[in-house]
Amino acid sequence: MSRNRNTFKDIKGCLEELNYALEGTTEQDDRLKIKKQLKLLNMVSDYVESCEWLVKADSKERMQYIIASNYDYKVVRANLELSEKELKNFMHYATKRLKTKIGSNTVDLIMTGKLNMAMVQFKSLTGTLSIDKLVRKDALDELPPLKFKPVSLTECEDEIRFLFDNSAEVLKKRVAGLDKDKMAFIRYILEEDTPKNTKLKYGLIKLLTGNGGSVEQYLERLQE
Repeated sequence: MSRNRNTFKDIKGCLEELNYALEGTTEQDDRLKIKKQLKLLNMVSDYVESCEWLVKADSKERMQYIIASNYDYKVVRANLELSEKELKNFMHYATKRLKTKIGSNTVDLIMTGKLNMAMVQFKSLTGTLSIDKLVRKDALDELPPLKFKPVSLTECEDEIRFLFDNSAEVLKKRVAGLDKDKMAFIRYILEEDTPKNTKLKYGLIKLLTGNGGSVEQYLERLQE
């Protein structure tokens, strides 16, 4: 089955193709694969039909009408009183906008069975897996704007390690493995006014502000 060049009709056609394939096979492994494809493609389709990827209310209303008409542009032009050029320009804008939100290759990835990649592409662009949810805000604030000289990720080892060390999920896992009583004790030293712990507080704050050497050096000094 040939794919439609119109992104909106392509999604609809791919859903029909997958449903037809599901009905035509009894092989359990194939059915499971197709069901997974359908689940993700339906997620994309639901997002498209929500029109939340558009900004202006009138654009959303227009797009919702177009979807409800099953992309019958003749009916749309007549009922919305749009010229052929006006509708063409709107659909060009809507298609371009949609691709920036769902990914220009997401449907292709789904149809070729690369579902994990498709899911990441879709969720990263729609916001579920956006960078502000992946990396701590204070670390994100240190990142430059999207202006760069072309490089390869193989040249970005230190930068990848920085993002990994500041990953929200990595931090959550590391915190889960810590002793809460010990963390409470450290916080007590840092926050409370306890004269006998002033020296300990001084050393910790020096370490945490980057003026106390490495953690290993600090721990060695504690043993002295």
